[in-house]
Amino acid sequence: MILGIETSGPSSFLALFGRDLQLEVGCLSPFSHAESLNNLLSLVEEIAPLRELDGIALSLGPGFFTSLRAGAAMAKALSVTIGLPIVGISTLRALARESGRGVIACALDAKKGQVYGAIYRVRRDIHELVAPGIFEPDELVGFALEHRATGFAGDGAIRYGMKPLIPIERPSALTIAEMGVDELSKGNILPALDFIPDYMREPDAVAKTKNK
Repeated sequence: MILGIETSGPSSFLALFGRDLQLEVGCLSPFSHAESLNNLLSLVEEIAPLRELDGIALSLGPGFFTSLRAGAAMAKALSVTIGLPIVGISTLRALARESGRGVIACALDAKKGQVYGAIYRVRRDIHELVAPGIFEPDELVGFALEHRATGFAGDGAIRYGMKPLIPIERPSALTIAEMGVDELSKGNILPALDFIPDYMREPDAVAKTKNK
């Protein structure tokens, strides 16, 4: 059984994915990850003791800096204390997976008038057509037209009115956990203490300090 952690956006979600159990719990209070994650973990433990888990699947980003950092901190703490392996799942790739088959243009709100984007062809597997990056909304739409995208997904797509719209803001923790099963079977394990999420760009505080 895999524990999925999804904190790329303002909300916090945990999930369990196993042969006989699929469960997701979440807290929608914006940017309350530090307080909510431990409460959510207590709910999960009532269903399945953590020592019965096979591993952790973490939504690795891109996303909001403090949000991703909170999820990574929980994954690292559980890995060290219980000895669970961690696998990282691209948030954009998981969004494409959850959006169904087709050519999916994924757009997550990156603020500053930009989106974290990527384009995938989703069939039985997921094939990357445009690599993850930071795009102007019109730029991503242009790439989507070139690749004949069948839909746009993500809160960035919603914010900038990209159509045809697939109304999914971010991937679920359950999708993260399900994808983690495959990654764990391949042995794609992250170093428990040394990995960093895919922030894709520096937090504003660091950028401002460098520009002084």
